[in-house]
Amino acid sequence: MENQAGKLYEWQEKYEQAKQEYSKVLENLDDNEQAYFGTRPIKNTNGQNAKKSKVTNVRKMVFELIEAQVDVNIPMPRVISKKGREDRAMMVEGMLRSEIDRLDTEVFLDEQGRITPMLGASIFALEWDNSKKTHYSLGELVVKNVHPKQVIPQPGVYKLEEMDYVFVTYEQSKQYVKMVYGVDVKDESDEDENQPYEHMVTHKFCYYKNDDGEIGLFSWIGDTVVQDYDSYFGRLHQVCKKCGKEKVGDKCECGSRKFVETKLKTQPIDIVVEEATMDTMTGQMTMVPITKTIDVDYYVPKSYPFVLRKNVALINSFLGGSDTDAIKDQQNELNILTTKIREKTLKGGSYLTLPEDLDFEANDDELKIIRLQNAAQKAMIGVDSVQPNISNDLGI
Repeated sequence: MENQAGKLYEWQEKYEQAKQEYSKVLENLDDNEQAYFGTRPIKNTNGQNAKKSKVTNVRKMVFELIEAQVDVNIPMPRVISKKGREDRAMMVEGMLRSEIDRLDTEVFLDEQGRITPMLGASIFALEWDNSKKTHYSLGELVVKNVHPKQVIPQPGVYKLEEMDYVFVTYEQSKQYVKMVYGVDVKDESDEDENQPYEHMVTHKFCYYKNDDGEIGLFSWIGDTVVQDYDSYFGRLHQVCKKCGKEKVGDKCECGSRKFVETKLKTQPIDIVVEEATMDTMTGQMTMVPITKTIDVDYYVPKSYPFVLRKNVALINSFLGGSDTDAIKDQQNELNILTTKIREKTLKGGSYLTLPEDLDFEANDDELKIIRLQNAAQKAMIGVDSVQPNISNDLGI
């Protein structure tokens, strides 16, 4: 427990440092989202919120640009066999198409079609769900979108594959955490002041590279450790703590009931090979099939389970360049001018001049009744129209 508490403190410190270093990028992502939704305040020449920052007439240029580019068409896979085994190539194609349909690819590609140009990048998260079972398989691939604001990279490192660690945060309910991970976090509270729900907490994941170059995982909520795997993708099985035999029931043959998880490195597989033997009757050499047992190393991925899709690649930037960064200043200037034109137009109008003692009914009727005492009063009635000049504003 002491070792786990030390790891928790270490990763909490690194998370806070990484988040602090990444704060300007997170602020810019928030600003880009506001520009897309049309809620971005008007900025002054220094890039700060103007004193009169509320926009009364919003032209969503960023929204229009991004929506015009969204394309959810999915190119179908094409597999070509180098050895001419077209039957196997067609089988692989069919499997890939089936996975595309099962994963609802159109849904998260539709989301990424907006997130990528809006924020500069989008991120796929790849997981393996062991709870999914069929009569011929155990587990299945899960692909989902992770918002760029959920991912906090290692400070100073801009390529995912070169990072020693990377943080990912998820908003999850306390009941979900207990059901999936078996950890009770009912006494933990969310650190985010903007989180309005008491039953929600922020689950922080840290994926890191261990001494063997494999991917480890450490996750926590508040001060409670949820997951701790030195080799997250490694094959684990339970063995007796006393004699080391694999767990079969609740009690080992040696009488011990304590088991620990260890990593499986190899798996025995029976293969059929042909060996040359001499026929004792004829003296000729013949090939005889023989079954042999060999140990095959388990494949352990050494890459982070994320795929980064950049909008425009930039040097020394974890995320790419966004379309929003290129156009939001023009949207800001356009909204300033349109708001100014609207205010000018609405403040213009007509002013009626009347004698002070004239009997006049001011209402919205089509015909107005004015009771005159003499012809001189009629001459004193006048209308002055005030219309501001907006031609210069329209020219800009």
